[in-house]
Amino acid sequence: MLKSTIKLTLNKVIYMKKISKTITALLFILASLFLPFSQLAYATQANATVNWTVEEGGFADLWINNTMVMPAAGENPYPTNVAYETETTDTTVTFRFETLYIEVINSLSINGHDFSNQLPKTSAELGAHYANQHISFEVEVDKSANYNIVTKSDFITGNQQFMGNFLWENDENDVHAVPDDIIGKGTLEFVKATYDGVTYNSITDLNQNCQPSFCHWEDSIVTEEDQDGSTGGAELPIGTELTVRLIPESGYQLVSFGINGGEFEPQENIGEYTFTIRGGNAHLAADFEPVDDVVDASASKAINSGSISLGGEESSMEIGTARLDVSDVELSDEQISNFQSAAPSGYNVVNYADISLYNTVFKGSDSDSWDTQVTELDHTATITLQLEDGIDGSNLVVIHEKHDGTYEVIETTYDRENNTISFQTDSFSNYALATKTITAPNSGLNNASGSVSAISSNATSLITFTAISAMLWFTLRRIHQ
Repeated sequence: MLKSTIKLTLNKVIYMKKISKTITALLFILASLFLPFSQLAYATQANATVNWTVEEGGFADLWINNTMVMPAAGENPYPTNVAYETETTDTTVTFRFETLYIEVINSLSINGHDFSNQLPKTSAELGAHYANQHISFEVEVDKSANYNIVTKSDFITGNQQFMGNFLWENDENDVHAVPDDIIGKGTLEFVKATYDGVTYNSITDLNQNCQPSFCHWEDSIVTEEDQDGSTGGAELPIGTELTVRLIPESGYQLVSFGINGGEFEPQENIGEYTFTIRGGNAHLAADFEPVDDVVDASASKAINSGSISLGGEESSMEIGTARLDVSDVELSDEQISNFQSAAPSGYNVVNYADISLYNTVFKGSDSDSWDTQVTELDHTATITLQLEDGIDGSNLVVIHEKHDGTYEVIETTYDRENNTISFQTDSFSNYALATKTITAPNSGLNNASGSVSAISSNATSLITFTAISAMLWFTLRRIHQ
């Protein structure tokens, strides 16, 4: 049944094609009855000689009725013989000139006719004639066997500039990469573009709806020379407010960023920057450098410095780096009582600290950053804190006020040489440092005191007895005399 249906359908198509051909032939015959044969239009070729004189600047690409003209090498003027398609009834031909978007033809004459007033020259006109890195325009010229062209061209400058074109390279190892367009250890993302009061919030919206129509953003450009697609590019009108997102890989930070000498402004959202598009060709470069996780203990009287070592890949630390802040904290009477009650027997709290963890992303330099607080980790991290002089860590524990309101005692490892303690945790909030109190035994001291008292008493008695005996002996001797 299926084969029969297919066969029937094919027969219908063939039949309709035969009808179409028959109708076309009949129309041609009817036209020939009412028009002289000489007026029937046939596609044919015409031969012409093109002599191109370049008075200033360089050549442009040229087409005559869609046939490209290649000027011959040699002295000015440059003669070229060209065979181009035309119609026998045509009295004019179309000349299309095309230049790179950084160049403009300021003066044009063909066979003595001045076309300069038809050329795009203002930024708005040039933008309207721009597509695919080129500016193109057309003029109608009387058909002739010889075309004498005279042009003057120059680079677009000043008020003629209409767009900014910039490239970036995502693969720093790409052989086509240059130092000033590498993104490297991070990503560049389009966020939005605003031009002439209209905001485009996606690449698709920009590429399909932006006016002027040449607005374009492409994350991956594939060419014959560079087929890995690691290069991106954008074309935007001058004055466009562009917002992009630059996100570092984990362990890296954006330390410098620039495009065509323009200023960029960090936004509220992490990694977002806004800058204004300037005219000309530019490279966009973002320098992402490796940066260590840090501990800031400047607000603590008990901790001098420290370090943090994450225990694995963290969902909260997929970008940027970690910063651990350790600072003295004032607690309520209830919290203090709870900490003291949680301390092991014989331990006294010597310091209360707020230990907070942040995921940090630099705002283009280390002077400012976006900071997102992290209260829980997926894996246990190792915290090492260097104690201030005078605090003995050999018998020290940390007490943690957990987020559910309970308290836990965490054992520490003491490094006497560096006076540091290390402990493991996956939670960050209030902590206390508690040291063990060591008291000398009282029994030995009391016995010693008793012995001294006894010796003192016996000595006094002996001295008194000796003195009395001496006096008695002296008295008896005088009597006998």
